[in-house]
Amino acid sequence: MELLNVTITHEKILELSPREGVLVADQNQDLIKVAVFDRHGDSGRIALGFLKGFGARVGAVGTTVNLDENSLLIVGSNDGDMALCANLLIEMGGGMAVVDQGVVLEKIGFPVGGIFSLEPWRVVGTGLRRIHRCLRERGSPHPKPIYPICFLTFVTLPSLRITDRGLVRVKDRRVVPLFVEG
Repeated sequence: MELLNVTITHEKILELSPREGVLVADQNQDLIKVAVFDRHGDSGRIALGFLKGFGARVGAVGTTVNLDENSLLIVGSNDGDMALCANLLIEMGGGMAVVDQGVVLEKIGFPVGGIFSLEPWRVVGTGLRRIHRCLRERGSPHPKPIYPICFLTFVTLPSLRITDRGLVRVKDRRVVPLFVEG
């Protein structure tokens, strides 16, 4: 998935070379990993993909607030940071977090269903502004950088999206493979 703007993606096919048998993120190409987990955990589904155009040079960003799905969604360039971010969000009962080099830079907990906070709206707003500022300071070109992440699961917008079922080509309304032959 390549971000064209905050809400719109398109499908981009890239040739990637594995390192030690594993495909890795490449911050020099602004290419990060994406993982979406089944919200209810019943199926054990985890979908994986790549995202180009996010811009922030950070180990991981995670959220449980995303359109239509509200699933645990983690993007990042470092598997360890992605795992730390995911575990932090699970422990908090949901929310948003930014992790880099094993350090939690920012977080907001949404313990009510993973989508609501019990804090006053001003506290939540301040936390959200800190997350946006943190991501902009690390290179994101987006004014509100968490929003493109929140829209990745919204399968009614063009063109390629991701849910816990996999990558979804919106025009065809079908799940497509991460890898293509050829």
